[in-house]
Amino acid sequence: ALDKTFRFNNSISAFASKFVMQNPRQLHKEMLTHTQVNEPRVTLHQGDSENKLSHVLADINDNTSSKQSVYILSRYKFNLPNRHNLNQLNVKFKNLDIKTDTFHASKGKESDHVIILGLNKGKYGFPSQKPISPLLDCLLPKAEEFQHAEERRLFYVAVTRTKHAVHLLSDIKKPSQFITELLEKDYMINYN
Repeated sequence: ALDKTFRFNNSISAFASKFVMQNPRQLHKEMLTHTQVNEPRVTLHQGDSENKLSHVLADINDNTSSKQSVYILSRYKFNLPNRHNLNQLNVKFKNLDIKTDTFHASKGKESDHVIILGLNKGKYGFPSQKPISPLLDCLLPKAEEFQHAEERRLFYVAVTRTKHAVHLLSDIKKPSQFITELLEKDYMINYN
């Protein structure tokens, strides 16, 4: 069994495991982590995403003495900075190597820091409230009984792409139900 990770620390592991295990049908897997930390490494930032993104990148950039990789992730590609904006961010933050991807495309990849965008309520939020077309629904396997089970596993994938820390960006006026859950169920996270 692959039960030890060298990528993320125990704080990320505990956070991600608690989140995905809310689904009682999820297979339980105890992950051992090589890196141990004593404080939460997931931070929730609520406010305007564009300003918060710049603030988070500046904070990471200013608190490192060596080049750090940053992965900006979102459920949907249109929530991510476009190529021009991404180039500007890489020029502005000299200590960072910033890349973007969707949650699905990030599988198997890693970076020093992860910033997750689009954690808002709505059709193209996360979890997605976009209805599935009836034709596509006929072709897909039967949906799980636990609400948003697949979206929950997808969030686990996004969170565990990091080595050091995760930053969750959400609009305080329309937070996703996942953000509401994090606040209500006493997850070990920092609030900014």
